[in-house]
Amino acid sequence: MTDTGSLGPIDAQVKIGRSVVSAHDYKEWVDLKRQEALNNGSLNPFDAVMVAQISPGELYGVINSLEFAKDLVKGWLSEHKFKNWTVTRTSKKTVTAEMRKARANQVAEMFCDHTTWRTHGRSLKIEDLKEVLIIERIDDDPKLAEIVYKIKTVIRLILDGSTVYKMFFAEDLKISRTFTISPGGNIPITNPFPPPKGQQKSIDAVELDIQCPKCGTRHKVNGYMDIRSDQIIAAKLPTNPNIKDNEIFVCNNCNFALDLKPIKNQVESQTRRKVAFK
Repeated sequence: MTDTGSLGPIDAQVKIGRSVVSAHDYKEWVDLKRQEALNNGSLNPFDAVMVAQISPGELYGVINSLEFAKDLVKGWLSEHKFKNWTVTRTSKKTVTAEMRKARANQVAEMFCDHTTWRTHGRSLKIEDLKEVLIIERIDDDPKLAEIVYKIKTVIRLILDGSTVYKMFFAEDLKISRTFTISPGGNIPITNPFPPPKGQQKSIDAVELDIQCPKCGTRHKVNGYMDIRSDQIIAAKLPTNPNIKDNEIFVCNNCNFALDLKPIKNQVESQTRRKVAFK
């Protein structure tokens, strides 16, 4: 790992009603309520109403999603990451297939333990993991570090300067996923708004049709040309309320966060004008 690199907790995300929640947290809450009912003989009215809305199929779906996530990690570790682990580090014992599987299970369970990590979004650095994992610090090898940081920089430039938001690499394959904008490639500019008081020209606007990469929900986003955010507010121009600070768009259906900066760069590149979304 690099000093800035991180691993994340393993946590399947499942859709419950209109929200996407942690499978681990959901199961943990159900187990807690089950234990409370066992200890006290009943639940308080609020918890009883909540529990009554859970179907067996929904609960089994949550459990299976969590176990499937663990299975994927355990399989990858034992078959690939630990493939060349043949001798233990201290006692020099021969490592068997059963030992690889047992260690893979320990690691998967550790990363799934949200009682320790608290949140799915936490970045686990070298300092967080050095007591439980053997980690080689890339920054100790200047040549390797230079290669890794160059690749990281190139990928960051691609993600920040285009509509690409995710890239997958294999030995002989590269796949990229991009934001979906309105069909046609060209972004039309309209003049739907009269000039605000004190201005001598109308406001040029673009309307973007953005599809959430996670759940597929389509969203309309208005962008305004050559105008500042305070002027947008003063003119009471309509904006999408899902746009947060730093031009991050949060889907109100699944809470997936989209960075609008690549789309903004594309609009500005095509129109050669500045655009603001809020």
